[in-house]
Amino acid sequence: MAQILDWPDRDWMDGEPRPGVEDRCAQLHAETAIALQIALATGGFRPGRYTRSERWAVDWTRQEG
Repeated sequence: MAQILDWPDRDWMDGEPRPGVEDRCAQLHAETAIALQIALATGGFRPGRYTRSERWAVDWTRQEG
């Protein structure tokens, strides 16, 4: 993931991630999963604020305004 995002070499030491890099990757992975859920629920990729009816629901809707 870091290679695809072209993260700087300073984030690595002897081929291993420095402290915090794995946490950044995990956070990005979680955010990507949410973005995919939203795209599938709404049928597209549009910037904005999205909400759902309950914490674990997948009925994402874009909030206008």
